[in-house]
Amino acid sequence: MLVSVLPVPFADAARQRQYEAVRAALRAEEDAPATVLLGNLGAFTPLPADLLVVQPMGWALGVLIPHAGRLTVPALAYGTWLLDEQPLPGRGETDNPFAQYQQLLPLALAWLSEHLHLPENELPPCLGVALFEAPLTFGPGIEAQLHRHPAARAFELVGGAAQLPGRLRQQSAAEASSLTEEELLEWGEYLANEPYISHNQGIPETLAGWLTQNLRQLGRWLGAEDIPADPPYGAPLPDQHLRDQQEQARLQQLRQELQAELHQQRQEAAAREAARTQELAALRQQLAQTGLSATERQAEQHAKAALEEALRTARAELASRNHELDARIQQLGQLIQQLPGASLGVPAAPAIGSAVARRPTPRPAAAATRARSFRRLRRESARH
Repeated sequence: MLVSVLPVPFADAARQRQYEAVRAALRAEEDAPATVLLGNLGAFTPLPADLLVVQPMGWALGVLIPHAGRLTVPALAYGTWLLDEQPLPGRGETDNPFAQYQQLLPLALAWLSEHLHLPENELPPCLGVALFEAPLTFGPGIEAQLHRHPAARAFELVGGAAQLPGRLRQQSAAEASSLTEEELLEWGEYLANEPYISHNQGIPETLAGWLTQNLRQLGRWLGAEDIPADPPYGAPLPDQHLRDQQEQARLQQLRQELQAELHQQRQEAAAREAARTQELAALRQQLAQTGLSATERQAEQHAKAALEEALRTARAELASRNHELDARIQQLGQLIQQLPGASLGVPAAPAIGSAVARRPTPRPAAAATRARSFRRLRRESARH
């Protein structure tokens, strides 16, 4: 009896035809032992092999080469094999089937040992197969290389799928195998019937599709399709966003008013300072041109000193006032930047003073503090 396991067909149509030819040849053999044929193993196992044929008395690890011609092997274990004086076509992994077989053999032993629950040394003997299309002819020295290399004594070059069953019959275990036909067929049926599990994805595709379909049906039955989708996690509610935009607009307007007031005060202070400077210059000129008595000169000097003191006082008051307005404008800029929609709302005017760092969305306590600061700024602005 033959059990074929091919969950995923070969991407290469030529290799797919080779696999089907092997399956037909094994199925047509009379009195054949129980056989499990696996193909394209790399699609559903960690073993990237083309072909695996498992029988109670032995198993074969195959490399599919869907081409015919004259085979030339410059070196068995390394280098490129040539078919009709050209490198083997279509072998992206390696152009040396024997080297590929040697790389796959430890992986195949470990995989079979795990699945058949047998130690590696109790598994039936392995036959390596490089399966070509017919007709296949050999160049000089190939047979000698196969006989000289120790690992190649269990490696066959097969020209056509029809020859494979005969090569498998020649393989026999020195001792009776602990793998029975019933156990082998049961394992093969299990592999053939279990859901396809992608080696890379790790999720049964049939199970994933079944779950998706049933969850959608459950959602429709519960009426979930009529419920609008929730906003993204962390996104502000629409009314809160509108309030934040309105508050930002008010703060922007207050900031512009404070900046205009600061500009006007600076202009007025500059005008007053210019007038007092002119007055001082006139007094100096008058003292220099007219001869005054000692009492008059003393009075003029007192007046000059008083005027200079008044000028210094005005300058100090102006600096204090400017500093206060700068601090209020900077604080107002910080409140604007704390709004959740600061980057999406009204564009902020350039800040006077140090740069204001952007901050994350304020919590409710921070929002209350911002509101109190806003009211205090409004009161101070009205008072000044």
